Amino acid sequence: MQSMTFRVTLIEVDSETVSESRGRNRLLLEEGTVVCGYRIGKVIGRGGMATVYDAWDVRRDCPVALKIMPRGGRPASKARFEREARHAATIRHKNVVRIFDLGSLPDGRSYLTMERLFGLPLSRWLGTGHVFTVRQLNEIITPLFRAVGAVHTAGLVHRDIKPGNLFITSEGAFKLIDFGLSIGGHGPRLTREGQVVGTPVYVSPEQVLGEPIDFRTDVYAIGMTMWTLATGRSPFDENRPFADIFVDAVQNVPPLASEHADVPCVLADVLAKMYRKKPSDRYATIADAAQAWRTAYASLDLD
Repeated sequence: MQSMTFRVTLIEVDSETVSESRGRNRLLLEEGTVVCGYRIGKVIGRGGMATVYDAWDVRRDCPVALKIMPRGGRPASKARFEREARHAATIRHKNVVRIFDLGSLPDGRSYLTMERLFGLPLSRWLGTGHVFTVRQLNEIITPLFRAVGAVHTAGLVHRDIKPGNLFITSEGAFKLIDFGLSIGGHGPRLTREGQVVGTPVYVSPEQVLGEPIDFRTDVYAIGMTMWTLATGRSPFDENRPFADIFVDAVQNVPPLASEHADVPCVLADVLAKMYRKKPSDRYATIADAAQAWRTAYASLDLD
């Protein structure tokens, strides 16, 4: 795959972040120790569900990212964590993060290991005020279509496509990450009736309304993600309560052409069909959306 035309700066979490993590009793592992066959390095990420370490797989002799759940998590959170590992492990694609292992620490906390990625998620680019060019949008959506196509071929719906889960490595490669909300055709549903999961801006109207979801839910999220990358901002006011944002999600999204004139109309039209309110009005498959985008992009003269 050709490297993208923009590069990333490597980042580490700062000491304040690590202090917060200690303060929340996340039982940080000591750097340099070997746990379950992994030599522990620095904390490189922290979220509401897990702490991620830079680690070395002693058996495979390679770097990995070690993701560990906090102690005392809810059963549903543990189930989602384990589901992430199982679902992602079924996919072998260069644009999807690879999962290596799932297990439990001696103290009972669940962990998983995945390929170590160096770079930044696209959400960090947005945080700098970066607005992506048309070429960059193409360089993002093309491997994104391929990655989500592999996910759908495996019978899964990702359900959490957003800039924070799209990762650009320091070499310019694209990776789709975080399968914690993905669902398949088998196994129990881990979301209570009436409960909405996901990031409000990218959650499809059918998810908000509690209606059945399918692959077109991911089509919607890709369209909304590209809208955000093209404009450098959210289509909705994220400072308002989540409930209000969800209300916006079932209404019409502002036309991209009225927000960012640099996106050609033929591309804006493709994205608009992807994030239409009714699933039946969207592209039926990722392959259909990808073909429409390729045709529109090929018609442009960007020289």
